[in-house]
Amino acid sequence: MAEFMNCEQAAAVAKCSIYKIREAIKVGALKAFRPGKVYVIDPSDLDAWIRSSAVKMRKKTDKRGG
Repeated sequence: MAEFMNCEQAAAVAKCSIYKIREAIKVGALKAFRPGKVYVIDPSDLDAWIRSSAVKMRKKTDKRGG
């Protein structure tokens, strides 16, 4: 069985705030379970969320109109 992590641990791994983790859970972007009063997150779900949040770079366009 995989080791689950709480929101604090997930925030440390993702290098973001605990509030960002909770918001992602609330909107359904990050899968979590709540067997009691505390959310638990599977590390593979956290990894998938981090990868889906990657910034996509766009090509710089010349806006001078020349």
